[in-house]
Amino acid sequence: MKLTRTKKGRRPILPRSAKNKGAAFQKKITKLLASILKVDPDKIGHGDDCLLKPKRMGESGVDIHIDQSLRDKFPIAIECKNNKSASVPATIKQVLPYVKNGYKHWMCFMKIKTHHKPIVIMELDVFEKIMVNLNSINEETWQK
Repeated sequence: MKLTRTKKGRRPILPRSAKNKGAAFQKKITKLLASILKVDPDKIGHGDDCLLKPKRMGESGVDIHIDQSLRDKFPIAIECKNNKSASVPATIKQVLPYVKNGYKHWMCFMKIKTHHKPIVIMELDVFEKIMVNLNSINEETWQK
């Protein structure tokens, strides 16, 4: 396969490389959720006994499957995007059908080339519920 150079002289990213970057971002978010929800690292993966399962490329459904036993604590459908540019409305539209399918809310994690750090998008009422229910928050929390 011959790759043509872009206007800036860079080679375009191959589809397989793009999928690998997306999968790596998805796994990073899965580990972050596991830490927050206090899930044993051995319970992350694709096994039958896993509580958090990052979606394999090509599978349909939420990007991170949350086991029913955790959904009472965290009933949020997760969508992850790692793109050069991403459409927020299109990403939200993609995750909305899963809210009707066993999840109560949605949350999008996006890593966009133009931003230095990943961002999180959620509805205001979900943000409020999360903030109100924090067990302990102090000055040190925000200095990390």
